[in-house]
Amino acid sequence: MKYLQPIFVLALLFMFSLNTTIAQNKGMINNGAYLKISNNAILDINGEEANYVHNTTNGIELNGTIKTEGDWINNSGEEVFSVFGDNANFILDGNGGQIISGSSSTNFYDVSLLADTEIQNNVLINGDLQFNGAILQVTDSELRFSETATITGSFDDNNMITTNETGTVVKELNQTGEYELPVGGDFYAPALINITEGTFNNAEFTINVTPQKFADNNSSTDYLNVYWTLNQTGITDMNCDLEFGYDANDVVGSDANIYGLHYYNTTVDQLNIANANTISGTVSEFGTFTGGEQSEVNIDNIDNNFNISVSNGNLIVDSNIELINTDITVYSILGQKILVKKITESYNEIPLNVISGTYLLQINSNGVNYSEKFVLIN
Repeated sequence: MKYLQPIFVLALLFMFSLNTTIAQNKGMINNGAYLKISNNAILDINGEEANYVHNTTNGIELNGTIKTEGDWINNSGEEVFSVFGDNANFILDGNGGQIISGSSSTNFYDVSLLADTEIQNNVLINGDLQFNGAILQVTDSELRFSETATITGSFDDNNMITTNETGTVVKELNQTGEYELPVGGDFYAPALINITEGTFNNAEFTINVTPQKFADNNSSTDYLNVYWTLNQTGITDMNCDLEFGYDANDVVGSDANIYGLHYYNTTVDQLNIANANTISGTVSEFGTFTGGEQSEVNIDNIDNNFNISVSNGNLIVDSNIELINTDITVYSILGQKILVKKITESYNEIPLNVISGTYLLQINSNGVNYSEKFVLIN
């Protein structure tokens, strides 16, 4: 007769201290124990139904490693890990299809992904999230990175974070800096967010990637079947350089005719022309970003509200109206964005620091776009 090892159930109100390696082959349910996993100790939950279920407010003091081939289910009602030591590590190393779920969110330190995993309740990473051949899918929840958290690995279609329409990646920050997020949809579509200016107060930004054409993108021939949605809180006077990578399979038509498009409020701004499977640009506000035809940017010629001239290498913008939420953007004749600036004064002299040539000025004021070509001679 073959005897199956039962699921290991930790009884109420005692301490389980682990100083060595224990392999548990049938899952573990914690109904009340305080777990202490010491330096170099490993709790290895593997085999059939190799889930860890945490049903208690008593925590885990982790200075070693927890490995599981099954799901992580947190029903504690509060934070699971009471202490993180320098060697704390959590490893998901099943055969794929693992789930992080439960009625409560979980704060991790270092996490190593060796298997495809789905997040079904909120997760915070405080240390390093390491990819080793795994897709991390965020569903109806958020994957949050603290200010000091990092993401490491070699990223591609099989090593990335996916969100589709229901998940969100959140990055906390308190200063300018460059943040690279290995996100994607049907294919790898990374985002590089370089915030070069701003004032920060409990700041964070969020990103979501959707593997389909953006609904407001009216491009009919040349466009991308992927879009990125960015939002932020706690950042004022922001200036940000963005790059979004896309796969050739996301292109409809020819990307030689595709420009980066930035949708926010009721406005569509043109970014740089696509180059090397990347759209890029500089913005002062977040929104939705994708690729499409230049004709998608519907703008009116400069009217009597503005007087535009060039003198001694400076662009002069003289306004006859009150300026509220007014941005000016200068493009080269090839569609490359070379200047983004907010203006609040009625008269502005703006150094361009560019070579002689023809340029396009776009002004967005109070949700209305205006544009005009001008010639600069140095």
